[in-house]
Amino acid sequence: MTDYKHYPRLTPRQHRAVAALLSCPTISEAAKTAQVGERTLYRWLIDQTFLAELHRQESELINNIARRLVSLADNALKTIQGLLDDPEASPAVRLRAADNVLSHLLRVRELASLEERVSLLEVENNPTR
Repeated sequence: MTDYKHYPRLTPRQHRAVAALLSCPTISEAAKTAQVGERTLYRWLIDQTFLAELHRQESELINNIARRLVSLADNALKTIQGLLDDPEASPAVRLRAADNVLSHLLRVRELASLEERVSLLEVENNPTR
């Protein structure tokens, strides 16, 4: 159900369009689903209020996906560990599992470092926080 309190200035048609944009692979399909013209939808896509709601709902979906991925992480790690420890697994499979572990570890470390640096910059630029 759409939460109209965040951006009450959007019309019900615009809220339908936001939902359609989040669920359809193309703008053409989103316009059909939302029952608005494609040109109208393109015009709304440059409207700041419309874009703000679209981005808010995209962020909410991405956060939901991230939470679901975190819940799968333990099983994924057990699977990789099983492949690494399985003497019956081919060397290629074990190498691929090891490579995945190392490459993901590096990405996680890079993201953590980047987050830390951004946080420090935010504190430096806004000392009242």
